[in-house]
Amino acid sequence: RADLAATEAIVDELRSQKLSGKTVEKRYRCKDGSEPWTQVTVSMVRNPEGAPVSIIVVAIDITLKKQAELSILERESRFRQL
Repeated sequence: RADLAATEAIVDELRSQKLSGKTVEKRYRCKDGSEPWTQVTVSMVRNPEGAPVSIIVVAIDITLKKQAELSILERESRFRQL
């Protein structure tokens, strides 16, 4: 639910022209139960008068990147305990 509220806030900011685009990292829940990490970029397309025409969303799977980051953090933690 927090992810949905955050997404709605981004869309509201795009509509109000506070932002032209935004990139966030978030998880999605798939039908198979998996929760891949994604990098989502959202951009508002406007006509010459500035009115919203459409929203472009690009989502990239960054699960492997997140797993590598977690692995590095775990190794650093173990190293600090030596």
